[in-house]
Amino acid sequence: MSSTRSLLLKLPTRSLLRFRCLRGMGLNPSGYGVLMFPSQAWLLTRPKVRFNSSSAALKHQSEIRDHGKASPIGFNSVRSMSTLESSAYKSSNDEERLEPLRGEIKVRGNVVQVGDKRVPNVWLRDNCQCASCVHTDTKQRLLDTFTIPRDISIQSSKVQAKGLDIEWNDGHKSSYKNDFLLRACSYPEQRSIVRQGSAKLIKWDASIASDPPRLQYQEPGSNPDFDKELMRRLRQYGFCYIDSTPFTDPNTTKTLLESIAFIRPTHYGGFYDFTADLASADTAYTNIALEAHTDNTYFSDPAGLQAFHLLSHTDGSGGASLLVDGFKVAQDLHAQDPAAYATLAQVNVNCHASGNDGISIQPYRGFPVLQHDPTTRHLLQVRWNSSDRASIDLPLPRVDEWYDAARKWDALLKKSENEYWEQLTPGRVLVFDNWRVMHGRSAFTGKRRICGAYINRDDWISKYKMLHHGRETVLDHLATG
Repeated sequence: MSSTRSLLLKLPTRSLLRFRCLRGMGLNPSGYGVLMFPSQAWLLTRPKVRFNSSSAALKHQSEIRDHGKASPIGFNSVRSMSTLESSAYKSSNDEERLEPLRGEIKVRGNVVQVGDKRVPNVWLRDNCQCASCVHTDTKQRLLDTFTIPRDISIQSSKVQAKGLDIEWNDGHKSSYKNDFLLRACSYPEQRSIVRQGSAKLIKWDASIASDPPRLQYQEPGSNPDFDKELMRRLRQYGFCYIDSTPFTDPNTTKTLLESIAFIRPTHYGGFYDFTADLASADTAYTNIALEAHTDNTYFSDPAGLQAFHLLSHTDGSGGASLLVDGFKVAQDLHAQDPAAYATLAQVNVNCHASGNDGISIQPYRGFPVLQHDPTTRHLLQVRWNSSDRASIDLPLPRVDEWYDAARKWDALLKKSENEYWEQLTPGRVLVFDNWRVMHGRSAFTGKRRICGAYINRDDWISKYKMLHHGRETVLDHLATG
């Protein structure tokens, strides 16, 4: 039996009153998110992560209970908890940025060393960037990786000011820029800044009403600076208004959104133009109030961006739009109750869309309310829509743990200081990050006509990366060790 499995079997399995936190958890709301909470049991063997702060360290003792069966690679559905060393975090004004690449590149016999890392020869050969190995136009790999001998060796090498030249024992010649090698051997968090399109997040509350992010409409494609600024504001704030957008023809809005990225079709269609007529069996197509939520929790891959444009509102009133910064609320929850945060970051919740005849959409698995990136440990996504919620992946005797945590989360969402209300008017397009910003509305009377669309996460983040970092920098971050 492996040491990890032995550890799991020896730990107490009595019922818990509350979830505790995995070893390795740490708070980092410095502009990217809050916390990483991996559920894999083997991660219990990873070293603890500590964060510096003037506040006192909080310790939360915990236990493990196994609700799964042993498998060849570990345990299924293990609810793993350990000690949280500290809930401290850096100032939210701190900005993570690309650090200068440092390190010495050496070749000693058949070994390439970058800094303190030995780089395997098979990796170097596989990541040769010459025209024979990588298509110069498509940037796709041409080399058949598995034709590389496992014992590929260096015939000769030369370290130069700008890079490393290698001739392999199979006769192939490769050249590597220093930055390419140094970047590949840098910390994963540094590489992820470009790969994930990370940015300094500006968290906000209701006070943002005095100066929300907004731009004046410009004809799509007429000004590259407009596109770059829109992407920046969406990435930093999670939403942006585009004012003075023509509203007599909804196709103007459609063209505007298509200039960001492809519109994503769903069971509601692609670009939507609707009134509160229940044409689709969803509460969005009614006139009732909607609490703060994210859309598409019933998809395995929820839409990245969502857009609304109120084209008209006649013979009535109400219908104010509600926005809540999910990342800011998550930060608040962690500061107040790290254990509740851990519960929402670990327990999978199942959701569904089953209102229309012939349709019952569910993701391939449940997902936690707070989803974290396993590499950077940053909060990546908020998935919250109580209306579309189905079951919770916890045994019945323990579901109180999730409800207690969700109750605290819900109370923070509904605090007036976290709720930003705005009465949309024709000509003001609202675009927001559906992985971060929750939206809702007040009840209304009369007839409202709204158009809008969904856009995939990967598509809009790709556009942000290309405009912010440039194609060459983005491509340089593709290969990693």
